[in-house]
Amino acid sequence: MRKGVSWRWYEIVISDRYLDDTRVFQTVTNPGADVLIEGIVKFCGIPEADHTFLIDVETAVARARLNSRAGFEPDRFEIMGNEFDENVRRKYLAIAEANQHRITVVDGSGSPDDVFRAVEALVRQHL
Repeated sequence: MRKGVSWRWYEIVISDRYLDDTRVFQTVTNPGADVLIEGIVKFCGIPEADHTFLIDVETAVARARLNSRAGFEPDRFEIMGNEFDENVRRKYLAIAEANQHRITVVDGSGSPDDVFRAVEALVRQHL
């Protein structure tokens, strides 16, 4: 390396699903599974995401958006109803509250463009 030149290597991975999703969906459908999940994560050495952006939206709004999509076919979670949706949302928000050092909650009630711009601005702050 030449004198005065510094190199920084970054690995940026963008994913729409990771450990928090497993934590939420497995514990909402299997109460008490959190101990098992955390044991597996620790045993396998699975790294936490450095930063997560949780796009939060009221469940009724999310449901209406899904149902308005052309050709939308609900999956096994989406047919579980409003109570399940609320439990999932509460679990995500509880994880975010307990992990404020790595999770930023983004208001998802705006238009897709508004939400995109909000996330884009936050990502730029973290780079």
